[in-house]
Amino acid sequence: MEISGLDSSSTSLAGNQLHGEIRVSNLPSLRYLNISSNQFHGGLDWNYSSLPSLQVFDAYDNNFTASLPLGVPDLRSIRYLDLGGNYFNGSIPARYGSLAGLKYLSLDGNDLRGRIPSELGNLTTLRRLHLGYYNVFDGGIPVELGKLIHLVHLDLSSCGLGGRIPHEIGYLINLDTLFLHTNRLSGPVPSSLGNLTRLVFLDLSNNELTGELPQQLAALTELSLLNLFMNWLHGPLPAFLALLPNLDTLQLFVNNFTGGVPEKLGGSGHIRVLDLSSNELTGTIPANLCPSNGLRVLILFRNFFFGSIPESLGMCLSLTKVRLGQNSLNGSIPSGFLYLPQLNLLELQDNHLSGSMPENSNTSRRPTQLVHLNLSNNSLTGLLPSSIRSLSSIQTFLLGRNQLTGLIPGAIGSLSHAIKLDLSCNGLSGSIPPEIGNCTRLAYLDLSQNNLRPHSAGDRRNRGAKLSESFAQPTEWVDTEVGRGGDEEPHGGRFLL
Repeated sequence: MEISGLDSSSTSLAGNQLHGEIRVSNLPSLRYLNISSNQFHGGLDWNYSSLPSLQVFDAYDNNFTASLPLGVPDLRSIRYLDLGGNYFNGSIPARYGSLAGLKYLSLDGNDLRGRIPSELGNLTTLRRLHLGYYNVFDGGIPVELGKLIHLVHLDLSSCGLGGRIPHEIGYLINLDTLFLHTNRLSGPVPSSLGNLTRLVFLDLSNNELTGELPQQLAALTELSLLNLFMNWLHGPLPAFLALLPNLDTLQLFVNNFTGGVPEKLGGSGHIRVLDLSSNELTGTIPANLCPSNGLRVLILFRNFFFGSIPESLGMCLSLTKVRLGQNSLNGSIPSGFLYLPQLNLLELQDNHLSGSMPENSNTSRRPTQLVHLNLSNNSLTGLLPSSIRSLSSIQTFLLGRNQLTGLIPGAIGSLSHAIKLDLSCNGLSGSIPPEIGNCTRLAYLDLSQNNLRPHSAGDRRNRGAKLSESFAQPTEWVDTEVGRGGDEEPHGGRFLL
């Protein structure tokens, strides 16, 4: 396809299924050209000097496979250039640093290699720079990028960058977004980032950063997102994290942080997502994490937290996902915790929780949205509550290795969506209720190592036949003694009774 000689100031071919090569030339009045979201291939080696008025050039999301076009710097009026989402290869031409007046540059999502040219630091009018994703650059972040003082958005994520984060990034005082995640960046988080007081989104996750969090980050009072997960950071969680008034998402998982969680964390009422899992944190869980029913995700597993689960979490109606397993929590499960209206995942396994599994105190007894529940390997006692019938969306129901007693209630048959059901290693007694045959989606059932006994041999045969017919063609049916001991691990599709 060739476009040439038209007296047009604006041309858009975006969002079609156009394919083949494209060439544009001799359009002296053209100011806007959008060929994005097509299937053009080949290269873009046009005569750009014949497009003297072009200000916006968008070629995003095509199949271009050549080197980046060398003639682009001949676009004397260009302000917006997007060549991302293609298969351009080779390196970024140093000449791109001469695009005077450019405000937006995106080369992300290509197959670019080599170093990021220091000449890009000459683009002092630039407001947004996107170079990451699928590109794999040698070396690190050029210190010359610190000269881009009008930059608002800098995204160098997932492009193989190594070395330290330059101190000079702290000169970009107009930044509201800094994304450097999924690289090989090392060394400490620069204290100069505390100069970026307009920063709203900061993501340095999935790197090799070390050291403690600098106190200077306390100045980032506009911060909404702070992602530092999957690094080698250590030391205590600084108190200023609890004082950032607009913090919405705090994800620090898979580091080596120690000490306790700042007591006032969540007090602002803005925290929606908190993930501090897989660290070496200790102490108790703060009681005020959900003061205004805003907290949606709370993930603290694989730490050393002790004490009881705050009762306030049992009244946090906004929660959708809670993972507190593999700690040293004790005490009872807060009333209402299992039956929160939006909760779809709750993990409390591998703690020291005691007391009984709470009844649903909600008088409406409406079905919950809980899909995955894991209370295994605790010290829970008492009966299985009949209100488990309100957990009708459950797919995974794990209560093994507790001290539950009494009968399995017929309400177990209300768990009609259950795929995995484990009540093993408890003190349950009586016979298996026939209602469990309503759980026709079960692929894994383990009732072993309890005190379950048939009333008579005849009842045992009848019950086994009824259950076998009720389940929807299980992969494998194991008709063993219902009180059987042993340590063998059940396999997928196996029913251990």
